Amino acid sequence: MFDAYRYMGMMPDEFLRLTPREFTIIAEAENERKNDEMELASLKTMWQRQAYHAKRLKASDLFDRNKMKRKSYDDIEDKAEKSKQDMEWLNRFRFSD
Repeated sequence: MFDAYRYMGMMPDEFLRLTPREFTIIAEAENERKNDEMELASLKTMWQRQAYHAKRLKASDLFDRNKMKRKSYDDIEDKAEKSKQDMEWLNRFRFSD
């Protein structure tokens, strides 16, 4: 109960209504959220440092949304192709007579 209040701001009645599994899921999610916040803070620090030291900096030098979209789309295409290759490989085998 102490950790629920300290790390998640959860009151005792909220904590007691949760099953152990629910609490574990919420605790893990909270930990990931904290890690995401720290990662974002470190990115912001790097961007500020890069902006301070650059001679002619554009916003796209720090972050380009189009590159992010293309990357995720390419990842999906790569995964689809790998899945297709895996299925072709598995189809070579006979598992039943």
